[in-house]
Amino acid sequence: MDQRPGLDRIKPISELEDQPLELILARNLVSIISLAAFLVDVEGAIVYYNDAAEEVIGTRFEERGRITRAEWNAELGLVDEHGRPVPFDQLPLTSALRDGRPGYGRFFIRAEGGLL
Repeated sequence: MDQRPGLDRIKPISELEDQPLELILARNLVSIISLAAFLVDVEGAIVYYNDAAEEVIGTRFEERGRITRAEWNAELGLVDEHGRPVPFDQLPLTSALRDGRPGYGRFFIRAEGGLL
């Protein structure tokens, strides 16, 4: 197998046939960036995260798999600087899903060492 970053995650063709091309391409992009990055589907579930995000979540995506919105909200939350939950309608993800375009935002999550 090629040892360039990100190529160790490439699945056999048979496993990729059921996934949309956009998801495959997005996963390849996210796998090579150094900032924590998550791919989220239209239901709000995390469908992929990279190595930097793995450090926050604590497990590799390949071990954990898809994380529903309810699961990641309960575990990590999206909170303000005081640790209070951010209302769902104010989340960058909600705007992205509602408006049908990519979204981004700065927020805090709960982690073992406190807020990140």
